[in-house]
Amino acid sequence: MGGCTKIDKIPGEMLLSSLNRLKYLDLSNCNIGEGVIRDYIGCLSSLVELILSGNNFVSLPSGIRFLSKLEQLILEGCERLEQLPDLPPFRSTFLHVSVNNCTSLTRLSDPSRLSGGANVYDFDFTCLNCFKLVEDEGWINRIFAMILRAYFLVFTLGNKYFLLNDIVYPGSEIPKWFSNRSVGDSITVELPLPPQPRSDWVGIALCVVFHDSEYLDNPDALDEYEYFYIQSSLKDVNGCEWFGIGSLESEHLWVFFLLRDHPSLTDASSSQRVSFET
Repeated sequence: MGGCTKIDKIPGEMLLSSLNRLKYLDLSNCNIGEGVIRDYIGCLSSLVELILSGNNFVSLPSGIRFLSKLEQLILEGCERLEQLPDLPPFRSTFLHVSVNNCTSLTRLSDPSRLSGGANVYDFDFTCLNCFKLVEDEGWINRIFAMILRAYFLVFTLGNKYFLLNDIVYPGSEIPKWFSNRSVGDSITVELPLPPQPRSDWVGIALCVVFHDSEYLDNPDALDEYEYFYIQSSLKDVNGCEWFGIGSLESEHLWVFFLLRDHPSLTDASSSQRVSFET
């Protein structure tokens, strides 16, 4: 249904309830305004991917929190969107939220409600060019705190599920609690390995600041490509984020976390070198 610009009403609760096996719903660029999407969207209990990019709503209904199987929530380019509703609580799956170029976004859902389940899943969040959001200095700390709580829960429960959490957001200042720093495209991390059963370290966090193509020595070399990417290389791990050329208005940061039981850390020596490339 993506691109259907005359949608002014979403089917009612009774009809949506009959679509409880629907897994993918694309309503991107449908000119959907405020109030068109109602709370009963939560009836789509099997929904895995919900794409609402390029629409005109200011907020989303709280019923989204009932989409317990949701793995992808894509809201890119919703320029009037001001806040996110509470997202589905952690179950046993992965959740990627993208609000890239939602330039009016000033408020997220309550991060404390994201860790409401006994099992914790991968969570990553990208908010390219959401400059109003980062004006709230405490928002990223709340996200970090949520992820750390998730890690401690997995750690204390002895869960061997290997988390890899990503956050991409505007900024150029690496948080102060990153004590090991390097200028360039790589860094060596000293690890207290092998991890002992009673060791008190939970995992590692890495952060990289990257620029748009205008800061490159030869930005014209990228003009013929639609996308460029920033990628981390770690033993047995390849994390990758893709961004459209010209889509970044200033510096951004990429932060990701690895639990100490991840194979790339348990199989490593006393140090691990992480490199980044575009």
